[in-house]
Amino acid sequence: MICFVALFVFVVLAIFSAKYRPLAKEAFDCVFKRLTLRPCESGLDERIKATLVSSVFSKSPKAAAALNKHFELFSWVLTLLMIVSLAYSTVGVYNWWAYGNCNGPDQTGFCVFNALTGEHTQYSDCGANATVHPLTPPTSLRGEASGPESAKVVLIEFGCFECKYTKQAEPTVKQVLQDYSGRIRFIFKPFPLPTHNNSRVAEQAALCAAKQGKFWEYKDALFANQDALNTGERTVLMEAAAQAGVNESALAACLDSNETASEVEAFYQEGAASGLYGTPTFFINNRSLVGPKPFESFKTIIDEELAK
Repeated sequence: MICFVALFVFVVLAIFSAKYRPLAKEAFDCVFKRLTLRPCESGLDERIKATLVSSVFSKSPKAAAALNKHFELFSWVLTLLMIVSLAYSTVGVYNWWAYGNCNGPDQTGFCVFNALTGEHTQYSDCGANATVHPLTPPTSLRGEASGPESAKVVLIEFGCFECKYTKQAEPTVKQVLQDYSGRIRFIFKPFPLPTHNNSRVAEQAALCAAKQGKFWEYKDALFANQDALNTGERTVLMEAAAQAGVNESALAACLDSNETASEVEAFYQEGAASGLYGTPTFFINNRSLVGPKPFESFKTIIDEELAK
């Protein structure tokens, strides 16, 4: 059975070096014959056995004798471990493709595929100074909402207007809302990250715009002017108001009176209670996604929830 392991190893090595290709071909021939209940005539399995036993003998003659005696059992154990490892890797790749995390839906733990693609660094400047951990769905449906209240699926987003990854997720969110129009309810909850000094006032301004029925227009305008938000200049908020058709005088009065400050703080506390560690964070019913994810990640979960 050692030829099964050898085939996998030599095929991988052959990708990087031509000198392993004859061995990969020999291992394939050996595996094919074993699968058809014929002996491996090339002697590859015996050569591998001799090499391994010889290497172990130099360290421990007793261990080498045991390995030589039970080599077939040793080969079966290695083969089974390889099969299990490949199966878990396959499941991890599918989960990463479907849910954006190799650990599966509703998981937020470390994923090696995210690390390899650099995705694990995406939240370094949009984090809430917390470690990665499981999230708790919010307990309320408060927030700026669109879509039918009776929808079977509720998509909640905690977002920060100064976070570039919240902005990066916007096209995907819009695609989701377009493709599932009339079937889901979308709720946006402003979440001012402590790492972004001007995010709280931007969130307050957005809720002031909401009082004029212009939240969504103002939200788009803020993201369009995101690069200027870090200056902390109120003129940026006013320029966004002009672009969104928001009454600037009313917006200024609302900001001066801190009329929406308590609302923003309430959203922040709600996000903190849910365990948010970065933005954007999404909850699809009770299932979470963190960070900008491809449309397919949303689609998979939404379709599953709609099918329930």
